[in-house]
Amino acid sequence: MSRIGLHSIAEATLQLLASGKSQQEVARELAGYLIDERRTRELEALTRNIEVLRYKRDGVLEAEASSAHTLTDEIKQQITQQLDAKRVILDETYDQDIVGGVRVRALDKQLDLSVESKLNQLKHNVKVA
Repeated sequence: MSRIGLHSIAEATLQLLASGKSQQEVARELAGYLIDERRTRELEALTRNIEVLRYKRDGVLEAEASSAHTLTDEIKQQITQQLDAKRVILDETYDQDIVGGVRVRALDKQLDLSVESKLNQLKHNVKVA
């Protein structure tokens, strides 16, 4: 019997979610399938496939945002515009090493709006006399 590809599993997962099944229900079914088929090691790759498909189909991008402070709605809106997505779902984390600003990672996109990054850019662009 041929093995079902990760892309096909990702598509089926998104179809189940679109049909109205709860995330918990879909997650249980998906976990059961991966366990039964002894494919649990592929979970990370499958998750990435789902994220890519969701972004391509619906413009929804899941991202990690690290900052020293809670992000305002205005900053979240700016991040969405910078990442060129219809909607960004942010997983916010506190990072004490970031003095100010925010660092965002999503799929193959990285956005570094931290104070440190801006200072480094300035230092790089300023020529010493």
